[in-house]
Order: sequence, then C-alpha cells, then structure tokens
Amino acid sequence: MPNPLEIRNTLFNVVKATNTQTPRTSSIARSEHPQHPSGEDTVNLSPVSQELESVLGNISRLPEIREDRVEQIRQALKAETYRVSSDQIADRIIQETVRNAAHLSE
Repeated sequence: MPNPLEIRNTLFNVVKATNTQTPRTSSIARSEHPQHPSGEDTVNLSPVSQELESVLGNISRLPEIREDRVEQIRQALKAETYRVSSDQIADRIIQETVRNAAHLSE
C-alpha cells in the first residue's frame, strides 16, 4: 500500500511545479487550437499533468482508514499491551511541524 505521506509530498511537489512552470492564460481563442479532424476537441497533457493525474489516482485508491493498523491497535488495547511513548509522539509532532513549515516557506 502506498505511503500516504509520500503521496501527499509528491502531490505537493507536482502542484508546486505546475504552478511555477505553467504560464496561466485567461482565455484561448478557438482559432489558435483547431479541432480534431473528427470534430471533437482534444487535450494533450504535459508530463507534470500526467504525473499529477497518476498521484491523484493513487490517493483515491487509499483507504480512509487503515483497517490493518486499527485492528492491530484494537488487539493491543484488548490485551493491555498497547504502550504510547510520549517521546515518540513529541518527535512526530515536531517533525510534522517542521515539514509543514518548510513546505509553506517554499
């Protein structure tokens, strides 16, 4: 199963790259982009757009709840063997805060 954090970071990087590399236009005249011979409009996606589409597809396939992890914790709670390390929680909070601050400052 894909790591949700890695997917989120990849998605963030793709969106950032798209925003900085793709010029924005408010409107495009039809004469600049003729229709396909069949009379249908066509769309060509850039590699960045294709990667973004792939990442979004991966995200949509992720379960909202990791049932395997929930069951593992449920069993540990039932057996009274579940232990929470306050140091690990604090470390993770700090890591996430630093990572989020770095993304916001880019």
